[in-house]
Amino acid sequence: MLLLRCWALFENRRVVWVLCGGFVGTTIAGVFVANFIVSRAQYLVNPLPSIFTGCYIVLPDYLWMGYVAPIIYETTLFMLTLWRIRTLAKGVGASPLLETLRANGMAYFGALVVLIVIGWAGTRIHHLKLATNGSGLFTAISSAVCSRMIFSLYEIDGAEILESYADSLTRSNPSNGIMPRFAIPLRSFTTTSQHTM
Repeated sequence: MLLLRCWALFENRRVVWVLCGGFVGTTIAGVFVANFIVSRAQYLVNPLPSIFTGCYIVLPDYLWMGYVAPIIYETTLFMLTLWRIRTLAKGVGASPLLETLRANGMAYFGALVVLIVIGWAGTRIHHLKLATNGSGLFTAISSAVCSRMIFSLYEIDGAEILESYADSLTRSNPSNGIMPRFAIPLRSFTTTSQHTM
């Protein structure tokens, strides 16, 4: 999700291509680490197959290793996003879009760090292992935070449409209609420096 925001914020396409390469590298590293962890897991015979389906798995204590590469990548994206928002805010001022991107990026990154800490604690504390790693907590929280980030952009777009509608009512010819503005424009934000002559 942060990668899409970097695409919208950065005009320099080389940065975006490097970040896409980092995403591919992180994904490949994650697949290798997941295969390593699954190959070291212990598969137990189901004692009650008529009641419970599937098999029981005892996961190794180093399950947290699967989150190292993604947290490094997400930290890089988060820092680049904050830096770019700060740079744009200095150039053109803080807009509601930039404020929303900053706030939601911080919420997403904070939730990601909390999930990593919970996952690490779940692998270190024996009584929490099943609850943290087998409950679907990681998927649920990360999905909720990503959905929140997506819907917040629609809130901004909806507010801008309402403003545009109010402006069209005050014009002399209200039949001109509404010109919708999108939350993330099709071209990147740019900082323009105006030279006075």
